[in-house]
Amino acid sequence: MAMVCFAGMANATEPGSPEETIERFNSAILEAMALGDAAGIYSRYQIIYSAVGEAFDMKVLCRATVNHVHWRTWTPQQQANYVETLQRYQSAALADRFGSGSNISFVIVRSIDAPRGTKVVETRIVRPGEDKEDIGLDYRMVKRSDRWRIIDVYLDSRVSEVAMRRSEYSQVIRDEGYDALIAALERQTRSILGKDYELVQSASSAAAN
Repeated sequence: MAMVCFAGMANATEPGSPEETIERFNSAILEAMALGDAAGIYSRYQIIYSAVGEAFDMKVLCRATVNHVHWRTWTPQQQANYVETLQRYQSAALADRFGSGSNISFVIVRSIDAPRGTKVVETRIVRPGEDKEDIGLDYRMVKRSDRWRIIDVYLDSRVSEVAMRRSEYSQVIRDEGYDALIAALERQTRSILGKDYELVQSASSAAAN
């Protein structure tokens, strides 16, 4: 059974704080994991997709994952399609990574000031077992209205997910174009979700109508 632990800052659950956003996101991950294998990956995906939409500033994150020159050449419809496609892929990847068999806890360590009015919330994924080290997972955040939202994730507290994706995705766009990037992300999502991919497609089509 997965468990959750939030520790460190005294204001970790203060309404409107960066830590609150992370706590809510981590709770959604654990809720998805608690469904069990019988529920299937799509049930986890649904919970995580909603949580990603609430916790992340997906438009800012997506714009940062491609060269700004590319982003500005896309139509608003292309931009929106990329945001939706990346959110689906990211949600599927998380649903796969945090399966029901995982036994982990999340620890919020602290929130620190970062450049341009952003903050970084430092967290750890704790995995039971003497041979398993904690994983550092930090979130760079920006305030939007009355809520803090995630705009980058740092694995092991140093590897920027946005930077890694920008290197990969920009090359695909340069070599093959926008449509090739969308197709590649869709293939990866389909590979993760298997037969449940059609459910994702149906839900996306219904939301668009």
